[in-house]
Order: sequence, then structure tokens, then C-alpha cells
Amino acid sequence: MTSGNYEFPQSDFFKRLLAKEAAKGLAEGQAEGLARGQAEGRAEGQAKALLTVLEARGVHVRDEARVHILGCTEATQLEAWIRRAVAVDSVDQLFTTA
Repeated sequence: MTSGNYEFPQSDFFKRLLAKEAAKGLAEGQAEGLARGQAEGRAEGQAKALLTVLEARGVHVRDEARVHILGCTEATQLEAWIRRAVAVDSVDQLFTTA
């Protein structure tokens, strides 16, 4: 008895179907990766814009706050911080909700 070297015969139909599904999976994976990359890029841009606003206003941003801001990936949270950044006197005020 032989083991492990048997290759299951595949019809041309099955090979085409397999290739089609593989291509579909690849396209879906690429689209998902692109969307994720775009979202991460937008978040990074918003975080940098927020830091720019704070810097322009003379608000000191501690290293830990900078890391917190740059690590945020939630667009709605970054937008809220950007809106607050135009009126705060300290970075602590940016993070408090009042």
C-alpha cells in the first residue's frame, strides 16, 4: 500500500472553478486591505492635523498624549478632538468631555 503521493484527478471544470474562486478571494482580500489602509491613512492624517492645530495654538502636547492621539483610529473621536482643539488651553481639556 502506498501513501501520501496520490493526486486526486481534477476535471477541467473543477480546475476552472477553483481558479475562479481563488481569483475572487484574492480580489476580495485586496479590496479589504485597500479599504483598511485608506481608513488608517485618514486616521493618521486627522491625528497629524489635530497635533498641528494644538501646536499652532501653542498648546503643549506631552509625549504620552501625542502617542494617545497618534494611536487613535476612530475617525469620530479624532473629529471631536479636532473641534475641541480650537478652544482648549491644555491637552488635558482635549480629552475630557464636559
